[in-house]
Amino acid sequence: MPIHSGKYLKIDFIANKNRFIQFWHQSPPSFDAFKSEMLAYTELYLKHRPTQSMWLQQNFKLDLDETAQQWIEEKVNVPCKAAGNKQLAFVISQDILAHMKVIGAFEKIKSCITPHHFATQEGAEKWLDTFELPSKSEHQDMSITYLGTDENGLSELTIKTKSGEILEVIRLFDSLMEESKFVKSNIQKYLSLTEREREVLQLRSTGLQLSEVAEKLHISLFTGQTHWRKVKKKLGISTVVDAAKFVKAFG
Repeated sequence: MPIHSGKYLKIDFIANKNRFIQFWHQSPPSFDAFKSEMLAYTELYLKHRPTQSMWLQQNFKLDLDETAQQWIEEKVNVPCKAAGNKQLAFVISQDILAHMKVIGAFEKIKSCITPHHFATQEGAEKWLDTFELPSKSEHQDMSITYLGTDENGLSELTIKTKSGEILEVIRLFDSLMEESKFVKSNIQKYLSLTEREREVLQLRSTGLQLSEVAEKLHISLFTGQTHWRKVKKKLGISTVVDAAKFVKAFG
């Protein structure tokens, strides 16, 4: 049953399932427009008090900063949680990187609500109907198929995985993209290291003190300090954490 049809947001109330379903028929162009729709959503949530809510985010493209996310937590999440929300599902937008911000926002502000993220509405509905996440034993290997290149010469892939595992897949690819960028930006720096400097880098990345590094490499402490100083200068790093990032990226 439709209970709201705003300029950007439509809300249906599925009474027999005690569930709200929200669909953005177009993305709000500003935070003020977004707030107006979210306040309408919250008002209706307090009125009907459903236990479940599903957001269909396919058309949502508005970039929400930390201040906006905090507003959502205080004005939407907290009152809806108090009104009885127990399950919250997101069907992710086509802009996966934008949806990563949505995922990260709930974690960063330590939201009172823990959402689950799905690739399809069918997967979200199945989870809401059963109140369960797919168990570890149900996991199937992800499959990736190469489709060739498009008219711009860009490679196209299809990825198949269980709908409930989409969050894990998104995080995996986001991590791989970030690591790829890091490798491309720093490969020349890493190649400038001598073999001994790479050994020092690897050992320091494990948390060993310079005295311990020198002992393992059978060199003097002074020599070890000299190598480490050169490593930091060549790579532009200052901490062991920085060293670990290089070791992870370049092996």
